[in-house]
Amino acid sequence: MSHKDYYQILRVLPNATTAEIKKSYRLLAMEFHPDKNPSIQAAEQFALIKEAYAILSHPTERKKYDATRFSETYSNIRIATTPEEVRDMSKELVGRIQLMNPDRINLDKLVLDMEAVLSVYHIQLLEKWKDKKQNTLLVEDLLYCMQYVDRPDCLRLTRMMYAIDGLGHEGQQKINQFLRTYQQNYYWEKYKMVLALLMAILVCYLIYRS
Repeated sequence: MSHKDYYQILRVLPNATTAEIKKSYRLLAMEFHPDKNPSIQAAEQFALIKEAYAILSHPTERKKYDATRFSETYSNIRIATTPEEVRDMSKELVGRIQLMNPDRINLDKLVLDMEAVLSVYHIQLLEKWKDKKQNTLLVEDLLYCMQYVDRPDCLRLTRMMYAIDGLGHEGQQKINQFLRTYQQNYYWEKYKMVLALLMAILVCYLIYRS
């Protein structure tokens, strides 16, 4: 992904002070540090957190980043004012994907659009209303789109969905089930050739022994 929302990664607003950025970084670093959390996903997130903090804690680098973040690349991203409007954004994503050949999906743009739906502002909006029905429908839309993205982006985006307060048990269960299926498919595609080779060797060995 060429465009990373460092504010989203550090879970702060774009107008956050240096002190707020530092405080959030410390909390997240404690949560995802390899010494505290040995999972691969945590290590990936910890690397992103360090990268984000390196940019946002440096005034000059932050200024450069903001100039890029709010440039034309991001100028067409919508800002919703109600949970229904956030859901409308996710429905539009699903509709767009359904009309496309999966091989022709622009994954960078898809991830960028999903990040826009899950922006800090929108998550705070969803938390304020705590509409479990709308949040569950939103999760369903995003999970449909998520099946096409690469694994690192998938894991990062699902973590962002988990962060929605008021998501409800049903919404969390849908994310859990999706991740289990996604991971199974990922490892199957990654290792199926190795498994096929081992099976062929085993068959040859059994034929030889017989």
